Amino acid sequence: MDVANLRLTSRAWAGVCVQGLFNASVGPCIQNGVFSIRPHLDDMTRIKEVSSRPWLAKHIKHLEIFVGDFNFEQYERSFELKEGETKQRVKDLLEKISQTSEAYCDPVLLHHAFSLFPNVDSLSATSTRCPFPESDLNLHMAWDSMVEAWDSSRSQNSFLDNKTSVNRYFAIFYAASRCFPSRIRTMVLDPMPIDLFFSPEEASKLARGDVGDDDEAQKFIVRGSKPRKHKAEILYTQVRDLRISLAGFCNPLYSRVPKLGQVLGQFLGYMRHLRSLDLSWEIENTSNNEFEARWQESFYQNVWPHLESLRIRNIKTPDDLLLSFISRHAPTLTRLSIIRCSLGYRPAEASLWNSEGGEAADQDGSVKKMLTRFKDELKLEKFQILFDLEDIKIYDEEWNAMPGHEDSNIDWKTTSSRPPENAKLLEMFTRGICSWPMADDRPQWDGCWRRLDGWKIGD
Repeated sequence: MDVANLRLTSRAWAGVCVQGLFNASVGPCIQNGVFSIRPHLDDMTRIKEVSSRPWLAKHIKHLEIFVGDFNFEQYERSFELKEGETKQRVKDLLEKISQTSEAYCDPVLLHHAFSLFPNVDSLSATSTRCPFPESDLNLHMAWDSMVEAWDSSRSQNSFLDNKTSVNRYFAIFYAASRCFPSRIRTMVLDPMPIDLFFSPEEASKLARGDVGDDDEAQKFIVRGSKPRKHKAEILYTQVRDLRISLAGFCNPLYSRVPKLGQVLGQFLGYMRHLRSLDLSWEIENTSNNEFEARWQESFYQNVWPHLESLRIRNIKTPDDLLLSFISRHAPTLTRLSIIRCSLGYRPAEASLWNSEGGEAADQDGSVKKMLTRFKDELKLEKFQILFDLEDIKIYDEEWNAMPGHEDSNIDWKTTSSRPPENAKLLEMFTRGICSWPMADDRPQWDGCWRRLDGWKIGD
């Protein structure tokens, strides 16, 4: 369609044609004003062209950037059993991405283009979502398989290329912080490499392993550790909704700089107006207790006066810090999700068990006591807690109920319906709908619960 000429036909046609160009499907809804940037398309040229036309640029409200920092070899291995057209299509896509990789997310080009979008208030940079067309099921299935393998193993064998991640996320931050100061309301960083908090010289030094003793490592200057606010920090001050994964792939080198843990918590604290926080810890387990202690202390000291929704995932969570943190947000918090966060964890003590799902409550820890505190202090509308990789979610990422878990108020004991999943039972208890349904105060060593009679599946 020749939009440039058709829009001149009438005012009505001008509005209809332009707005329709930037519609995107988000679940069951249509979102307006979305400009997507994908690594296998010529989108650097496209963003330059669109931004240079004010009658187009003014309609862009949300920038969605597929970072394209994945490991080609790992993705290609997902197609080893495929033949013919699919395998050739993958090779062609990867070749196209490789040819344009140097120009993709160029900081100068992004800065110039971003500066010409007057109405952008939402920014998304994602490495975990598949950048390829949804209509190509084979490409998406292979991608999902690759991401799930990493998600379950938490090994250093990440599907992401750390150097590419750092360079491209830095380019996005550089452009956005200078062009959208105090304007971004919604931000997705999935996952953001924590190496961004080092200066470029120090990041290179870490990557090479060119760090001497621990005293030398302590001298590293971490971005954001200075009290003066930089332009990058100003970018975050008005963020209302944040979804972020913190990712680290250089362990154990950066863990020799414990101050980094403190800065990660401070970084989130800059966003004083948060209403929704979705935080995932995708950093490989480190043996540096001071690094973890500084992160925990720094993060759990934060107070967001308007926080309504909190989702935390894969974070070691000392009970006292978590309970104190949740209590401070009790006046506003209505939705809470805790996934594989090692409840009952105490830094100085050995945990009762350790499996792929993480660490559960130790011998003195009681999940029941914690959830009782939640029940007494919070007025939750939705609650989800999962302990193991096999646990079934009852809410999706947008807090929509998963099929079969729509209603918490059903009296399951008086119906012929199948008893709810563990997560649903624990939600019902925490919201005051039922009494404690479990036989124990904490899950067993494998993350499973023993139920009281009447709540057992098959009763």
